Amino acid sequence: GGGPGVGPVAVRSHLAPYLPNHPLDDAAGPASGPGPVSAAPYGSAGILPISWAYVRMMGGPGLTEATHLAILNANY
Repeated sequence: GGGPGVGPVAVRSHLAPYLPNHPLDDAAGPASGPGPVSAAPYGSAGILPISWAYVRMMGGPGLTEATHLAILNANY
């Protein structure tokens, strides 16, 4: 928690009317749910290159080692 909202949103069908809509969608309006909750309706796209660069620099073995250390520290 607390980070930018970039991940996918998954809800059951009965909650779909409460999801934010997009002003460029032809069906957007009060009947289809609230408007966007941010000025960037597609999320924080500027964060994605930072995550990509981190994954590329660490590589598979580096990510595995970082994961092991994170779990070890969290359990300490």
